[in-house]
Amino acid sequence: MFATFRHLAAAMLAMILAVAAVAAQAQTDVTNAPDPYVHSAAGVRFPAAAGVFRRDRVVHYDAKGYDASVGYQIDGMAGEMTLYVYPDDGETCRGWFDGADNAVMKRGTSVREEGAAPLKLFPGVGVEQYSARYAIPASSLDYDNAEIASFLWVGCRKDARGDGWVIKYRGSFLAADAAKSEAMVKQLFALIDWSPLLGG
Repeated sequence: MFATFRHLAAAMLAMILAVAAVAAQAQTDVTNAPDPYVHSAAGVRFPAAAGVFRRDRVVHYDAKGYDASVGYQIDGMAGEMTLYVYPDDGETCRGWFDGADNAVMKRGTSVREEGAAPLKLFPGVGVEQYSARYAIPASSLDYDNAEIASFLWVGCRKDARGDGWVIKYRGSFLAADAAKSEAMVKQLFALIDWSPLLGG
């Protein structure tokens, strides 16, 4: 089991680096991030622990922390979820999604699952959102990996000031846990205080 966690973590790290696309600016790990970690501009609050979720890395991709990511792990379940929040620089939401999707596909080991049901993480809320699911076949990475299910979701929303924000979710899990992982990310999103972006 330990080897499974370690190998899946290595695969997740490689995919996260592929999707981050942090050209020209070095990323900075936020050491001893407070509880909750509050996004410096968007105001979203990310708890250190919530139910079965444990916060992992907090990373800034710019000096002010406007472009940031927060990782979570699930107790007793191999895999990782990473949530990104960053300013919309005028690109369309579909454009943000397509860029992230292209980064995943360029690695050459992921197979996009055409016809996968859309992942709706903010149902009933005015958030433009797109998603994709990928299969990473067994033994296709640099180790004897089990089949992996990987997810991408991108949502876009303007806050009360009219500033545009992009929210992105990346997650990878053992394929056997794919259905469970979709339920878990919905649970995690429900536990995070998104009200600065969503209102209420």
